[in-house]
Amino acid sequence: MKKIWIPTLLIILLISSCTGGDNPIQDQLEIHDIQGCSHTSPYVGKRVSDIVGVVTHKVSNGFTMQAVTPDDQFCSSEAIFVFTKNYPLVMVADLVRVNGIVEEFADGAPEHHNLSQTEIGDSKYKILQSDYMLPAPIVIEDLIMEMPTLIIENDEMRHFDPHEDGLDFFESLESMLVQIRSGQVIEPRNAYNEISVLSDVLLNGNLVSSQGALLNTQFDANPEKTDDKTSYDL
Repeated sequence: MKKIWIPTLLIILLISSCTGGDNPIQDQLEIHDIQGCSHTSPYVGKRVSDIVGVVTHKVSNGFTMQAVTPDDQFCSSEAIFVFTKNYPLVMVADLVRVNGIVEEFADGAPEHHNLSQTEIGDSKYKILQSDYMLPAPIVIEDLIMEMPTLIIENDEMRHFDPHEDGLDFFESLESMLVQIRSGQVIEPRNAYNEISVLSDVLLNGNLVSSQGALLNTQFDANPEKTDDKTSYDL
């Protein structure tokens, strides 16, 4: 980073960026505020600052961080992806502070109408502490009473109802650490190296073929199954 040797100029620039233009900085926000109880963030296009979380996963162009002080709302996710463009210089279990612009990224062509992932782009981050304690994963079996087991989506996404629609339920867990205590693979691995898994607890009451595949019916679309990306050969 280049040093700026004119303090007066720096102060003017900071004031301008905070108070002027169409993209003022949104401060005093937590990850769950950015995620909101919806499929898209209420802060899309807004610049946010001082968003703190612990790194739970990293890839070549970013990392996922999860809040260390979650709220008590089930409907809002406590994790978010940070797009860094280049390889991030963070490690899992680093506590970081992030500034950037809230974005929604949808993979594939627009006509595919894929769901988007909320992320922080144009990001700058600072490592506050290493070897920070990771948040405990959300155990799927502990959410059995909350989890929709029949409907994927039935209102064209006009209402966000994680207790009725499977699509909304898993949106409320977007990017978070989750755990299935004991499960069964119910579909072959796909082209994206993903497998579909269903908790053993949820197998009861579902139609399963002799080969172990979960069967959909007219009244049961099985929204409770999860797709998991594998990094090894099964």
